Amino acid sequence: MAETARFYFNEGLSYEEKADRKFLRPEIAPLMQETRDRIGNTAEFTQKSLEGVFLRILDEKKIKLGEIAQPLRVALTGTSVSPGLLR
Repeated sequence: MAETARFYFNEGLSYEEKADRKFLRPEIAPLMQETRDRIGNTAEFTQKSLEGVFLRILDEKKIKLGEIAQPLRVALTGTSVSPGLLR
C-alpha cells in the first residue's frame, strides 16, 4: 500500500512508460479536460460531490468508470496502480 501511495509524498511525478502509452492517448484529452473543469466547478470538494461528478459523466457519455478512472489515475499518480480514486 505504501508503494502505491508514493505519489503523495514525492516532489516530482514520473510516469510509467507502459501506463502512459496505454492510457494517456490524445483522444482521451477532451474527456480529461471536461472532467477537470467539472471538478473545478464543484462547490463542495467532498467524496460524495466528486462521486456525483463522475457518475454524471459516466451517464452522459455512456462510458464505464475504467474509461476515465484509469487515465485519471495515471495522470495523477504516474502509474496504473494506486489507491482508489473515489474511495
